Amino acid sequence: PPKPLLLQSWLHPLTSWPIINSDLSLLLWKSCGGLLVLIVLASIIPGRLHGLSGRILRWPILALTYLTITSELIVYVMVRLFIRIAEIIFATSKHRALRKSLEQSETYAEWLSTARSLDASQGRDQWQDTIDDDTSYRYNWAFINELIADMRQARKSHDSMMAVVVLQQCTRKNVGGIMNEDLFSFTNSGEPKIIVREFLEEVEKTLRWLTDTCRSVKVVGTDSTDDRNGNGVEAKGKGAVDTFPKGDVSG
Repeated sequence: PPKPLLLQSWLHPLTSWPIINSDLSLLLWKSCGGLLVLIVLASIIPGRLHGLSGRILRWPILALTYLTITSELIVYVMVRLFIRIAEIIFATSKHRALRKSLEQSETYAEWLSTARSLDASQGRDQWQDTIDDDTSYRYNWAFINELIADMRQARKSHDSMMAVVVLQQCTRKNVGGIMNEDLFSFTNSGEPKIIVREFLEEVEKTLRWLTDTCRSVKVVGTDSTDDRNGNGVEAKGKGAVDTFPKGDVSG
């Protein structure tokens, strides 16, 4: 028989759950529906019942929270054990030896060298060399190559303004997607693609070149009279580059 319209509206949140069918939700509603409505109203309406409902719901909510955390922890441990067993079964003797050496490394240099050897034996170094693999659609490698070429051109032509403009593009958050965590989790060494390393190296070189260029600039005022009147400024040595209303800039 069809359920009343009012009852259907009350049962909709329960029946929408995948693990609860209509018969079970109807049973819950008939058995403790009134108590649930009373607790909900008591938790909303201020007064003595407000504190009573808080004391009643405190432990069930706390138990549900700890149950969720425990369940996620158990699932995580099971997944890690499954991955470990799969590595033991399907890994070659060379890979197992390299992983063992990786775990027994005492210095970072030793660990990095072993991780790179493991990447080379698994063919992950080929992933580092290419930018047209299955994941290339996630990143803007063309834009990254353009920025690298612009930074090199700015240093070659001694164009500091061009370097500043390009660096403003390079310092944007996650430019071209190069800070995506997937780029640093594919290899055992944690090293990204070569183009990412080249980009970061070019940014560092351009910043150092621009800093040295600014330090070598001398800003000389016209004379002491203009200096007293605020029309000219004299600055020599290692100083910051600024805009002056009157003066001569020579490098």
